[in-house]
Amino acid sequence: LPGERLEIGGGVVRVDGRPLPAPLDLPTPGGGAWTVDDGEVFVLSDARARTQADSRTFGPVPAAGCR
Repeated sequence: LPGERLEIGGGVVRVDGRPLPAPLDLPTPGGGAWTVDDGEVFVLSDARARTQADSRTFGPVPAAGCR
């Protein structure tokens, strides 16, 4: 959601400092921190361990482009 801070490190995704709950707590390689602005979403692949073709690489994306 707008204003949320996402951090990825040590295989864990945290939103505003809290780890994602199960079943969303898949091991997540990579690292970084992002803040989601108004009109944006942070997209993570269901196959996070195999690909980083999501917001870990591209950053938050415009929500208008999501279906």
